Amino acid sequence: MTTVLTSNRTSEEVATHFRDLIHSGELAVGTRLPPQRELAKSLGVSRQAVFEGLAELETEGYVDTLRGATGGTFVRELHLPAERWLERLRESIGTFEDVLDFRIGVERQIASLAAHRRDDGDLEAMRQAVDELAASTSLAAYRSADAAFHRALGRAARNELLERAVFDARAKLFFPVDQLDYEPTTAATAREHTAILRAVQRGDAAAAARAVTVHLEHTRAKLHSMLAGTDTDASLGPGAGSLVSPATSTVRRVSAGRTKGTS
Repeated sequence: MTTVLTSNRTSEEVATHFRDLIHSGELAVGTRLPPQRELAKSLGVSRQAVFEGLAELETEGYVDTLRGATGGTFVRELHLPAERWLERLRESIGTFEDVLDFRIGVERQIASLAAHRRDDGDLEAMRQAVDELAASTSLAAYRSADAAFHRALGRAARNELLERAVFDARAKLFFPVDQLDYEPTTAATAREHTAILRAVQRGDAAAAARAVTVHLEHTRAKLHSMLAGTDTDASLGPGAGSLVSPATSTVRRVSAGRTKGTS
């Protein structure tokens, strides 16, 4: 999702723009950003604003800048942002609850509309995203496929305002997949996405809305489980995955190159 910023935007707003794209999954780990001059032109801002915005993101652990002929600015693994996100979550859990409530309301409506307005292209895009997520062998692939599914669902609703609203909610509700037990979480997400897809394909608006609610309420359970350092298998069902508290020394980290089942 591209956005043209006005020329008086500050470097912080440039940083927020790209942070939201990364949080929502629109910019995947490993993505190389265009040169700064191109970014400044496409966003309608000064090169200085782009330079300072990207420098802020590098300090926060979102991007790396490499020098040389093969260099550039790349989206990096989000370990540091995830840790800081969890700290903010503990301090303001009510805000995140509000954002999640908002997202559930918006995405329920999106799913309902998609059940009536989708076409074959929309169904194929959602189906492909489900297949890619189920087959993902890295966090980068997981994030990309997850974002692609919700993006395709949003487009199928044929309402740009709702599509933008759910993008904003996803950006604010950045979920640190890095802290999850990767393989079980992938399986659970693939099942839940499949349930949404099947309801949309049948044209069953009520079932599509219910499936979205189940999916996002599981996200709520994961958030609380992550904070408490408890296991969510019992509440989410078989294969839903377990979480560990990042405050302990037992946090499982999964690198971009680690495959399923690798210990």
